[in-house]
Amino acid sequence: MHAWYRQPVMWIAIALPAISVLAGVGLAITAHGGLDVSPDPVRRVAQVQISDQGADRRALELGLHAELELAAAAVVVQFAAGNTPPATNALLLIAVHATDSGQDRRIPLSSCGADRYCADSAPGNARFDLVLADAGGTWRIVGVRELGQQRVALAPAWSAPR
Repeated sequence: MHAWYRQPVMWIAIALPAISVLAGVGLAITAHGGLDVSPDPVRRVAQVQISDQGADRRALELGLHAELELAAAAVVVQFAAGNTPPATNALLLIAVHATDSGQDRRIPLSSCGADRYCADSAPGNARFDLVLADAGGTWRIVGVRELGQQRVALAPAWSAPR
């Protein structure tokens, strides 16, 4: 009869769980960022997620649409004539990265002409979900910037009822 440590099957029985534990610890150490990429506050009730959509409804009521232009180090938002938001001096652009919350950006925009809002910084050259809102959060329009895209149309998240 051999000692237990001389049996190859025993080493396999010990090694497989040990490797799994080490891999899990390594993954936990190297992982970063959250899985929930939405910056919206969400109330979770059982299996249902509930968020406030009043800002989307308000943007639809106001008929807001804009075009966002991204340069290497600047952002310009142009509203169509007669399609401007209620009087405000500042807007906020939220750029939510598709997979890495560490690359999310909050960019304040200030008025730089008739129906134009500008900022001296821009999100990186990646895919972003974009949200443009007033400082009070009473309305918001959204768009998606694909990799390398320089112009993005922003519109209400809701469409008009038919």
